[in-house]
Amino acid sequence: MKIELSFNNHEESFVIPINPATIEITQAHTNTKVNVLNIGEINLKGKRGLTNISFSSFFPSENSPHRKRADRNAEEYVSLIKKWKDSDRPIRVIITTNDINLPMLIDNFSETITEGVQDIKYTIALSEYRFLKVPKVKKTTAKVEKKEVKKDTGLKERPTIKPEKKVYTVKAGDYLWAIAEKELGDGKRYPEIYNANKEMMDKKNKHTKKYMIYAGQRLVIPN
Repeated sequence: MKIELSFNNHEESFVIPINPATIEITQAHTNTKVNVLNIGEINLKGKRGLTNISFSSFFPSENSPHRKRADRNAEEYVSLIKKWKDSDRPIRVIITTNDINLPMLIDNFSETITEGVQDIKYTIALSEYRFLKVPKVKKTTAKVEKKEVKKDTGLKERPTIKPEKKVYTVKAGDYLWAIAEKELGDGKRYPEIYNANKEMMDKKNKHTKKYMIYAGQRLVIPN
């Protein structure tokens, strides 16, 4: 199992060095219980609630026998988590064995320092973050192709109207999953955006980290 936390489209990231013994993952539904005359209590199916994750572990110190599993010192892990927690952006949480790949907010982070022990024990609690889909009123301009006048009738052919392609300008902190969630209604459709812009993205990324995007890029959004 691998637990990866990343921030700002992998600008900063790390893998939890010491896996927790247990991970609590809860996912509620907004079901509603009501009493119906002559029937009694019934349960009405609601929408999926937010996913919540919590676990406890420790960051190994310089003198710890587990230090080789870490790629930085314990204080740096703690500093990054606190920085992300205080920012106005979600982080991405990936847990490989549970098929978890979600944007999440850090609801709580607590650390325990014990005298004589340099390892930093911690507990972290996270909740799913959902991007709001706010409909936009967009004025579209249609391109009209001019047709020649037919000499025999003097009538013009019906003009061909070509709708303009939908283009999204990448902002700092954007990543393909979030853009697909916002523009296509499903974050899992991010490969469609990549395929629509494959030539540009591959040239920029030189075939490494092919899903990496940069502020200012203009991405064609597929229908």
